[in-house]
Amino acid sequence: MYLSLNWLREYVEIPKNITPQDLADLLSLHVVEIDDVISQREQYKNIIVGKIISIGPHPDADKLQKVTIDAGGDNLEIICGAQNIEVGQLVPVALLGAILPDGMVIKQTKIRGENSYGMLCSQKELKLGEDHSGIFILENNAKVGQQIYELLELDDYILEIDNKSLTNRPDLWGYIGIAREVSIITSGLLKDYNKPAMLVESDSVINVKLENTHDCARYMAVQIADVDIVESPWWLKKRLISSGVRPINNIVDITNYIMLEIGQPMHAFDYNLVKGGADEQVNIVIRNAHADEVIETLDGESRKLDDNDLVIANLNVPVALAGVMGSVSSQITGQTSDIIFESANFNNITVRKTSSKLGLRTESSMRFEKGIDPNLAELALNRAMLLVKELCPNSNIKTKITDVKNFAQDLSVIKFSHNWLKSTIGFEIDKIQVGQILEALGFKVEVNIENEFSIVVPTWRFRDVSIKEDILEEVARIYGYNKIIRKMPNAELSSPIIEPEISLVYTIKKILAGAPGYSEVQNYSFTSFGHLSKCGKDPNEHIKLANPISEDHVYLRQNLIPNNLGNIKNNQASFDEIRIFEIGNVFSTHESDLSKGGESEEKLPYQEKRLSVCFASNNDTGKDFEVLKGVVEYLLVELGCKEVSWQKSTQVPIWCDKEVCANVFCSGIDLGFVAVINLDVEKKLNLKKHIVVCELRIPAVMQLVAGLEKRAYKKQEKYPSAWRDLSFVLNEKISYNEVSNEIKDTDLLIKSLELFDVYSGESLGKNNKSMAFHIRYQADRNLEGDEIDAIQKKIIAKLESRFDAKVRDF
Repeated sequence: MYLSLNWLREYVEIPKNITPQDLADLLSLHVVEIDDVISQREQYKNIIVGKIISIGPHPDADKLQKVTIDAGGDNLEIICGAQNIEVGQLVPVALLGAILPDGMVIKQTKIRGENSYGMLCSQKELKLGEDHSGIFILENNAKVGQQIYELLELDDYILEIDNKSLTNRPDLWGYIGIAREVSIITSGLLKDYNKPAMLVESDSVINVKLENTHDCARYMAVQIADVDIVESPWWLKKRLISSGVRPINNIVDITNYIMLEIGQPMHAFDYNLVKGGADEQVNIVIRNAHADEVIETLDGESRKLDDNDLVIANLNVPVALAGVMGSVSSQITGQTSDIIFESANFNNITVRKTSSKLGLRTESSMRFEKGIDPNLAELALNRAMLLVKELCPNSNIKTKITDVKNFAQDLSVIKFSHNWLKSTIGFEIDKIQVGQILEALGFKVEVNIENEFSIVVPTWRFRDVSIKEDILEEVARIYGYNKIIRKMPNAELSSPIIEPEISLVYTIKKILAGAPGYSEVQNYSFTSFGHLSKCGKDPNEHIKLANPISEDHVYLRQNLIPNNLGNIKNNQASFDEIRIFEIGNVFSTHESDLSKGGESEEKLPYQEKRLSVCFASNNDTGKDFEVLKGVVEYLLVELGCKEVSWQKSTQVPIWCDKEVCANVFCSGIDLGFVAVINLDVEKKLNLKKHIVVCELRIPAVMQLVAGLEKRAYKKQEKYPSAWRDLSFVLNEKISYNEVSNEIKDTDLLIKSLELFDVYSGESLGKNNKSMAFHIRYQADRNLEGDEIDAIQKKIIAKLESRFDAKVRDF
């Protein structure tokens, strides 16, 4: 959106000490974001009035001419292709170095072998109109050598507004609304823009029928006869051009002028074309379009409509798309003598949908879709009638104004206290200043003795001001966000609440992704009929979704393992070993305690968070079972459990091998199981690897951790730690817990150890496995290498004696 500063001054007295850039900065701070400040003087610099002295043919091009120009000093030779020029005419000349409004830089060039020292300009090239058929011929009163901006009074500043910043402010889509804000932020006087209504003596009316009362809140129309369709005077054209709107003719320009001035779109019809015949009576119907009804809009496009589109029609055909664009069938032409002015208020959502569907965004639709005050329609129509009388003195108002209203605005009252305003903003603004700000914005303000405000919202702000927080925003932005005092929050600092389950899950992830080297996976909580069946599960015993996202996501899972098997299947061709884990919820058909006793007939399923760990390899020797048991023991020891025990499972999941399934216990709590996937499931799922799985119940692990001795804060060590690694080959039945306890008891200088590798293979011998540890040594002094080596030898000797373990050195 473009804003002419000269036009803006017609409505508000801007103090002389405020520069255009100052005003742009104030608007950006308090009202809307200004993208650029454009000087028309700079835009038209080095474009002057030139007089054509002679015109001659180009020696090497029939359609080009050599034109000699008097530029107020030296004569210039310019090559030109326009055919509308004559000797003696005054024309705009862009000198060398000039930059045209579209960014084109004028340079000395050779055109078909002849030098050209400038350029003769059309209206379109100067952005002063749409005519590009020939050179812009100036009036004879122009002075040769005069700057074009002086001749055409283009000494203005244009503010370019970012439309996104005023999307929620329909009142700012016109000069009047912007002027109201400028008067406040500059302390300038806001001029009265209300004009007296014209007296209409006719008894005739235009018949208007409102079939769709939902999408049209108000429709006003008046007929004006004996108008002359001519170019608008330069003052009007100049204001439209400065605001980015193309001048067309005096009547259409009036509607666009008022749209820019007030923010209310209007439309002008050719009365006789709307009438559609010899009948003197005009009937206008506001209705929904018929299915597949076609209208040719003013841009020359034929557009197919549907019954969601709102149209303005006569008794036969649509003559305009309501709030978007008129029709060619009723447009103003040079032969028009009688017109109908329309000033209406259409439903913002309907206009937006039609505009978006047809890909037809117009200045009119952009304003209507924001939501316009219906009271503006009357103001706009009265203004249009005055302008027509000014530009066409011989015109006559033939009918009374037809005004079909279908709205009622209840002026809302918003109440708040001064203390609330102070505490919410964070600092105090004097209540008198609060009232002055709001009254200047058009709000009606009352304050009682208890400093409670009652605010009546003006009609032009009914779309965006409805709650007290909106009022607060109005006060704060006008007062100035830059004036808000920087102040640290005065709040009590307390320790953050630690959610035990979240903390435990994070710790488990960290442990498993560390030394054991497992990767986390995350699956949907859903599975399919086929996958459950292949895993030996009965889908009918699972909760079925009423509206699944796909056939693969129909049932809620009761275990994590089946989906993990799908992960292994998808990756088995790429890896020799697969180590994955997942933490997520499973769902049973039992009712959750959360929904018991509730009023709703719908029940929530019981949910439980679980941990699954899977190890898949090409080995089928049975050692993988011991490997995963070692990983589980390592996890539990790291969580603080000192006594880990195993028992053969009495209840084995259907997808597990009944002979190789054991439950893990710690402090008497059954945490879950480790098992081998049975061959039948591996075959049905086309699994090519030997797979061992584990599933632990997180609530049980939480119960275990809660009962363990809490870890106390330890002061940071003054001296550095020393690390050593040891790897042993020992019987596969020896647990991690047994080995780690033996190592830790060897010497007091051993502070911690980590299992970082478990391996079994033919090179180790039958029924053997390898376990590798990081061992950390710490003392209240600097440790010597010989001292650590001696302890390492003790560990080796101790494990050789206790487990017949051998140091692995290959």
